[in-house]
Amino acid sequence: PTQVERRSLHTLKGRIALLHAIAHIELNAVDLALDIVARFATEPVPNSFFDGWMQVAFEEAKHFRMVRARLNDLGADYGDLPAHDGL
Repeated sequence: PTQVERRSLHTLKGRIALLHAIAHIELNAVDLALDIVARFATEPVPNSFFDGWMQVAFEEAKHFRMVRARLNDLGADYGDLPAHDGL
């Protein structure tokens, strides 16, 4: 956060930056859910474990698509701005 300029939600640039950050969070949530599935693929866990995490990945992907669509409405796209790699 200290390396990114401050933005106001009262400007288009600021709203795009906020939506971009949310899209990044959603995409990371997809990655994390699928990572859990991959890590435990060879473990003796119930199918419901995998079903649950796949449902999480599906829902987070839906959220990402929704936020990306709004970014597109504002003339931007995911990837237009830098994103952190804190996860």
